[in-house]
Amino acid sequence: MTFDIGELLRAINAPSGDVAPTCVCGVPVRQYRDTCPQCRQVQRAADRRLLLGAAMRSLPAMPWAVWGGDWTKTSERSIVATLGHWTREKGNLLLCAPSGAGKTTGAIARCKNILSTAEKRGTPDDFRFAYGIRFATAADLATARRQHGLGQGEPWEIEEAIEATLLILDELGFEPQVDTAIPEIADIRYRKNRLTITTTGLRPNELTSRYGEATVRKLIGQGTIVSAFEEKQS
Repeated sequence: MTFDIGELLRAINAPSGDVAPTCVCGVPVRQYRDTCPQCRQVQRAADRRLLLGAAMRSLPAMPWAVWGGDWTKTSERSIVATLGHWTREKGNLLLCAPSGAGKTTGAIARCKNILSTAEKRGTPDDFRFAYGIRFATAADLATARRQHGLGQGEPWEIEEAIEATLLILDELGFEPQVDTAIPEIADIRYRKNRLTITTTGLRPNELTSRYGEATVRKLIGQGTIVSAFEEKQS
């Protein structure tokens, strides 16, 4: 006796009798092994969440960094307002403020919003943008290059910082002053028209003195510079 394996599998997997096909959640569907619209949406969100994992993992583990959280009440108003209304069409952001002004927390919270939108209801373009979000401190980028072997190309941290659709460049000004990684990254990203949100504890004039007008101009691009130092003093 011979068996057709295809027929055998179909017989095993087919619903018995006159039982109507249902989704795994129990909702009736048109054919066996089909899923209902709600379950398809849940699965699609799960697939997107998995693909956005690298972007989410690059963000620091700061559970309080959510939009509308308590941090917005204790942070500088100009920082909160600027990040709250920021969209990628508005270009780069350069946030100059003392420690505790909410610039890093706000930037992370804004990224979480972008990732959440892309996961749940974003367009394909929204998803592609969110997929490429990366976070890095200026000090870590400088360290990555110094610790990388000569003749081995750029370290992956530098490559990701260059190629990110949106780079959160945090704590600019705390890396060794002789390091050239930041000006080089700023130059390449400027030429590629990539978006950057930069946070720094330095004043605008201090940034210019340290990095030069050209690098600061590339960090701002066609975007906005916000200084909360004057607000802090008032």
